[in-house]
Amino acid sequence: MHSPDFSRRALLMGSAGLLGAGFMLGPFRVALTRQEWPLIHDHMVALGTRVSFVVRHPDARHARTVIERAMAMVMDVHATMTLHDESPLTHLNRRAAQGGITVPASMVAVLQAGVNVHRASGGVFDPTIQGVRGGMNHLELDAPNRTVRFHHRDVSIDLNGIAKGYAVDVAAGHLRASGIEHFIINAGGDLYAAGTSGDGEGGWPIHLGMSAGWNPKRAQWRLSDRAIATSGNIHRDRDPAGDPIPHLVDPRTGMAVQQYETSTVLADSTMEADAWSTALFVGDPEQMRQRIAASPQLEALCVEASV
Repeated sequence: MHSPDFSRRALLMGSAGLLGAGFMLGPFRVALTRQEWPLIHDHMVALGTRVSFVVRHPDARHARTVIERAMAMVMDVHATMTLHDESPLTHLNRRAAQGGITVPASMVAVLQAGVNVHRASGGVFDPTIQGVRGGMNHLELDAPNRTVRFHHRDVSIDLNGIAKGYAVDVAAGHLRASGIEHFIINAGGDLYAAGTSGDGEGGWPIHLGMSAGWNPKRAQWRLSDRAIATSGNIHRDRDPAGDPIPHLVDPRTGMAVQQYETSTVLADSTMEADAWSTALFVGDPEQMRQRIAASPQLEALCVEASV
């Protein structure tokens, strides 16, 4: 696939967002002290959001080359799973009700993860677009043969709630395989941190954005080789009356959900954190707490809606 020439401009703009002793990455603030090695910042736009890279490495030229390749891999995920242009996903949505459709291996991985979280969340996480008879139980995935079939025409897939996390994991895997040990990748609130910030303590100091009516000290972590994802309505559009318009809906009912301002999940992979943060946001609070508690590698935090 031919990737757009995003990298040169991104390198020039990469330091945007620096805030004194730290910087902002979507809803997260990374607090830093003086660095022994330079921090290389870069970003791009893909999957409907800003994808940012922060790398701590002594060889800035090598780091930028590795980031550039990781960006191309993110663009490959975008080209495969976008609904805004012709893609394997749009082709699947048009044809899968007529019979099994062969899909790229990356889509198989995302769909399999979606099926797993769908089951573990009691059906709350559901990347199918609900029609009269929609739902994951009407999607047939044959992972070994890389085929997908829908049981009827009311099934359609939107991977927005999980593909960003997958793209971050793909990029993180490439950075690590290329000898980059200390980095952060963030895609619209889906973040993976590896190694350390170099401030003499373990991990990267990550803070969730401030909000009125709750204690921000509860939302501070030091992350190393760990993912965090936040779903919510912090950046909601507003209707003519000035009321916020929620953009997350319960897939089982199609109704907008407004019980939280944000829901945040920590996991071993960004794809899991991405999917579970959505499930936590829209699901029954007590049931979601129980289901997340049943998974030792998951942690969760919810901020109550302020309106």
